[in-house]
Amino acid sequence: MKYVRPDFFDKFVCKADKCEHSCCKGWEIDIDEDTLELYESIDNDIGEEIRANIVRGEQASFRLTDDESCPFLREDGLCRLILTLGEDALCDICAEHPRFYNELSDRTETGVGLCCEEAVRLLLEGSGRLGFLTEDDGEAETTDSAETALLQKREELFELIFSEPTLDIAFEKACALCGLRMPEGKIYAWAEAFSKLERLDESWGIKLGTLEGSELTVPDALETDSIALKRLAAYLLYRHFVRYGEKTVLFAAVSAALISAMVSAGGELADTVRQFSSEIEYSDENIDIILKELT
Repeated sequence: MKYVRPDFFDKFVCKADKCEHSCCKGWEIDIDEDTLELYESIDNDIGEEIRANIVRGEQASFRLTDDESCPFLREDGLCRLILTLGEDALCDICAEHPRFYNELSDRTETGVGLCCEEAVRLLLEGSGRLGFLTEDDGEAETTDSAETALLQKREELFELIFSEPTLDIAFEKACALCGLRMPEGKIYAWAEAFSKLERLDESWGIKLGTLEGSELTVPDALETDSIALKRLAAYLLYRHFVRYGEKTVLFAAVSAALISAMVSAGGELADTVRQFSSEIEYSDENIDIILKELT
């Protein structure tokens, strides 16, 4: 079995109280069964407080505060559960976030999600081509021919992104390679389409609104040699290609174009990427809607 990760993965460390966009606020916090069993067994004051803040049901979760924070998030940004019980007391989602895992027949691909500002920093501040590290535990696994073909196609797409001078040329060739057409229409029309999706933060709508009336097309917005945007485009393909296949190219093209256009309109790249990921990548429904618009 192979284990694949981006070349910056091992540098990732949670910023904890230094984070400006805590993942302990604004997100539903589900509690896995093993951790729920642990919480039921803690026989002291903190155990009673934990149980009083659990919403029971088909899926147990923490009862968020009025400002949608975890009830154990301190004002200084630190976690009372870690400080009181240690990191082993965290439920799986808290211990693993923002990591993601894509399980394939002969490998597990992992990464850190771009809803996290530290993950965004590591991705965008990297120099040159986005690289990947692979470890093999020596156990042979039966490969799936369809997966192998997808992974080979993805490697070709990576090569295009980093070998072509600008992203518009890279995506034009990427679409041709996948038998697709470059997304058409004005950027403002795509911004309007994105603005109709389920929303986590109203400020995302404000950012999309900066593109109102823009005459840029998707290729116009992608006419850039920015290595940061190239790394972003490649990372979108890395995370989503094995699930959505060749149409992921269209999703990556429109997403990178929107982000590029918002930055040109005065937005800050890292925060725009972070908010895009929070609003889009963490909603299967939103991605499905976008893909239907694109295909």
